[in-house]
Amino acid sequence: MIVSLAAVVLVALAGDVAAQCGSPAVRREFRQLSESDRQAYLRAIDALKHRPRGSSNPTTWNLDQFVDAHVTRSSDFHGKPAFFPWHRIFLQHFEDALRSVTGNSALTVPYWDWTLDSQALGKSEILLDKYFGGTGRSSDHCVDTGVAKNWTVSTPFTAKCLVRCSTWSVGYSPSAVNAMLSDAKYGNVRSQIEGTAHALIHSAGGGPCVDANGNPAPFSMMGSPNDPLFFIHHSNIDRLWSRFQGACTSNAQSYDDGSASASDILTTWNVPVSSTFSTTSGGFCYTYSASSTDTVNFNPSCKASTDPSVTGSAAPTSTSTVDTPGSKWFNNFLLTLVPKALPAGSGLLQVAPAAATTTKKKGKRDGEPKAAPEPTKGVEPAVAVVNATATAAATAAAAQETLAATATATGSFSSSASLPTASPLPELYVPPLNETTYKPAPYVKVKAPPANDVKNLYKLRHPATVPDSFLKMNNIDIKEMRYYELKYKHYVDYLNNIPGYVSPAALVNFKKNNPQSTWTPPTLASKDKAASSTAEFAKDAYKPKCH
Repeated sequence: MIVSLAAVVLVALAGDVAAQCGSPAVRREFRQLSESDRQAYLRAIDALKHRPRGSSNPTTWNLDQFVDAHVTRSSDFHGKPAFFPWHRIFLQHFEDALRSVTGNSALTVPYWDWTLDSQALGKSEILLDKYFGGTGRSSDHCVDTGVAKNWTVSTPFTAKCLVRCSTWSVGYSPSAVNAMLSDAKYGNVRSQIEGTAHALIHSAGGGPCVDANGNPAPFSMMGSPNDPLFFIHHSNIDRLWSRFQGACTSNAQSYDDGSASASDILTTWNVPVSSTFSTTSGGFCYTYSASSTDTVNFNPSCKASTDPSVTGSAAPTSTSTVDTPGSKWFNNFLLTLVPKALPAGSGLLQVAPAAATTTKKKGKRDGEPKAAPEPTKGVEPAVAVVNATATAAATAAAAQETLAATATATGSFSSSASLPTASPLPELYVPPLNETTYKPAPYVKVKAPPANDVKNLYKLRHPATVPDSFLKMNNIDIKEMRYYELKYKHYVDYLNNIPGYVSPAALVNFKKNNPQSTWTPPTLASKDKAASSTAEFAKDAYKPKCH
């Protein structure tokens, strides 16, 4: 009896629809795992690589079979609306196969929040020899460190080793990715994430080289699941979609992307797109841990739902609001700019700040922001403690660091997004759709450091460009992506020119994000605890803007 893959997948995914996902597994950022759990995951993926080929049931597959599935009819789910849902099923089957090969039913696929490493991608501790390894050796580009150091490639071509000639440079910062996720339209979110941040990790991680037989680096082509980086990268991509879905009630089942419909049948899996909308039902039973970057300038724009039972309001969030040193710094700084930014009766408890201490410095490191100006005379600085009834007022207080970078269907910024009301800068410059050349906006006094400048610890660099060849391979509109890349250069400029702004991805915070990395930015002394508390303001409360 011959059982088709489609039939097996239908059974595997559907399961008992009535059954509840009582205790969802939690996929965590790789650096949130204990060392033993990190090594357990690496052993599992190595075991899957060396497992014999399985049956038509994806749970029995080895790694090569996952590569085959990704290569076959890849044009149906790259550069297309199905990008997110197809890969969600793919990743679930991969996770099930890992559990099968190890016998560990609690095993999950961790994610790599590469926004934290965006200013020095190639230095991330994710790429340490004991984890995923770095670029290949100079002689033949073979990866000789990390979990894949002894791997060969069997499909879609044969090679003696896994090849990487990584061109890691600058990626997209937490603020930039959160700006993409803030859009109210699924199609805009999908196209921006897929064609910029997602594409850049692939093209830079694999690199442009070929092996001894002229075959490209797998991570930069459709055979990318040959590289173990694929799965922690795509776990993050799925997480970003999940975050978009959870940001607003109207996003949960959003699939407005051209003429696409939620009833469309997904290639390979033969199930409707709508079956992938929840990660805790219909065969899925997982959630994602929070990353420290999740609330950085994240201001979702929610739209009204066509379902009369859905109000279009923000989805409930379990994110707690706490009194942190960062929130204190932020609100004090806000009050220096706008003395009455925290109005009486706003629901924000104003308390006296701790006595300040000053340390005299001989000089500043490259790019170190100037101190915030002294409070207006007669106005006592205050800090805010956010309580359960202070959501609206806290939104106004947090507007200084909540920037608008939400795209509409035409690629422009959404008019519904909030620009920083307390910012000393003019309105964020949005390039017209026909603009192709970058030129700093008039308000730019501080230019982004060059990509190779690792001395500037505080300012963000412009993200690298995704090669035309990679975009073409993925059916992605090159002109549209060049516009997005231009748009986010202006977004970086805007952030860099806000006095005192320090991104959690800034190099001053590199060692905090990567404590095991052997690399330290040259201007950051090894004993310098300069991971500025200003980055902590990124933890301000999550405030969806709904209409």
